[in-house]
Amino acid sequence: NPRVSLRTNAKTGYLLRTDEKLRRESSVMSLFSSDSRMTVNNVHDLLPQYGAKTIQRELIRLVDAGKLVREGSKRWTRYFLNVNR
Repeated sequence: NPRVSLRTNAKTGYLLRTDEKLRRESSVMSLFSSDSRMTVNNVHDLLPQYGAKTIQRELIRLVDAGKLVREGSKRWTRYFLNVNR
């Protein structure tokens, strides 16, 4: 029986998060330093246990939550830490 955690998201209200989702978020966030910029493929290369589409959705969710910033579009999209947070 997975443990769940309730976290708030400004866009959607409350979200039910399982341990696996929390581990994935933690794994993705641990890859970013204050000066790194990464693509979906960079993250996927470092975390091959997750699919590229799953990583893309996680990065978008982290942008929506204000933890990451997105720059560029399509193939040239880069993600980096939101240091103003």
